[in-house]
Amino acid sequence: MRLATALLAKTKYILVRCESMAGTGAAINYVRPRLAEKTVLLRFDKEVGEKVLFVESKKLFSIPDTKRSLIIERRNQKRQQNQNNNSL
Repeated sequence: MRLATALLAKTKYILVRCESMAGTGAAINYVRPRLAEKTVLLRFDKEVGEKVLFVESKKLFSIPDTKRSLIIERRNQKRQQNQNNNSL
């Protein structure tokens, strides 16, 4: 019985799509905890050229905990690369 409950356990995180409130059609993907409230982000919209609200539109899929750590590592690597490029 314990094996069955372990296999049916829900993941802690989900990948959601957030769409721009400016109506440009721009969208970003964001990882959030499954039990958290719907996401509202203030991010840069390339179409408008300034920061706008991005509101969660739909859930894409659940993320196993092992994949989440890989996603966070890749995100941190990209941020470091961007910071290094901007400092030059």
